[in-house]
Amino acid sequence: MSEFILPIHSLSPNEQKLIMGHISRSYLAAVRRLRSADSRTYDEKQRRSDREYVDRIHEALGRCTAETRELIRKEYFESSSDAWMYLYFRYSQLKRMKRKALAEFFNNLDL
Repeated sequence: MSEFILPIHSLSPNEQKLIMGHISRSYLAAVRRLRSADSRTYDEKQRRSDREYVDRIHEALGRCTAETRELIRKEYFESSSDAWMYLYFRYSQLKRMKRKALAEFFNNLDL
């Protein structure tokens, strides 16, 4: 049985943003669990799964350009002001940068 996989670059920017939002929430939850790990409530299987997920995100970010890393981290993985980027870039430039950054990150994440 063959599986149909939709290439990430064929998704609309809104669909990519939705996927990135899910990745971000999952990443932040995994990091939170790892930081507050209590052996009584955090089994080894979940800890291993969280560690693998966080490591996969870090590896993908590590293969990105410095510009993409900063944009992805500040936009999705750190709690920074929503308007931080508008201090540095015009809206049209930022839109292109986000589209390029998501494509690069998704490619490195091997989605």
